[in-house]
Amino acid sequence: MYRLPAGLVLLTALAACGGGSGGGASGQGLPTQVAGALQKYEGVWIRPCAAHNRDTMTLAASNGGATLSFTIKTEYFANVDCTGAVVATGTYAQAATVLQYTGTVKDASVRMPNGETVTASVDQGNATATTTPITFTGSGVTSSTVNGKTVWHIQFGQGSTDVQTNLGTGVTSASLALRNGELLVLSVSGNSGNTFNVESRLTH
Repeated sequence: MYRLPAGLVLLTALAACGGGSGGGASGQGLPTQVAGALQKYEGVWIRPCAAHNRDTMTLAASNGGATLSFTIKTEYFANVDCTGAVVATGTYAQAATVLQYTGTVKDASVRMPNGETVTASVDQGNATATTTPITFTGSGVTSSTVNGKTVWHIQFGQGSTDVQTNLGTGVTSASLALRNGELLVLSVSGNSGNTFNVESRLTH
């Protein structure tokens, strides 16, 4: 079975996080401009372990905080819960995606995975994914070509998985927020432009 590593699932979520631009009758949901808005996301962020897979994302701001690049390293471990030796490491030759800031929705309603709704400042932008494929190295890695595309075969201590990467192309919307030391990747909920759902959570 082919699957995407968690980091690519995260990028897919990032690229799919549409940013509504229309507000309600009260004017809520209309993004405002905040200088250097993406600067605060800089740093190394880690996605929680998913079975054998864990991802590290390094975010770097440029252009006065108006541009944010995402560099991803995805690792596979010998044991479940991401313990034991690292048997495969996937990296890109360049940033996996680049986000260009478009605006900030202040006092947005964000629905957390546990159903709780919180208020947060949500930064939005246009995300462009790299066309450069991911490359895996490590003691548990082999590869083959299927229909002209590389399939990575990763062997664990107890089992294996096949990884085929198919990042989308073009420019799509994305939404981010910070809360309690976590980076939240969001998707727009409904048409109000100020209501969001959490798609993924990362920590330092």
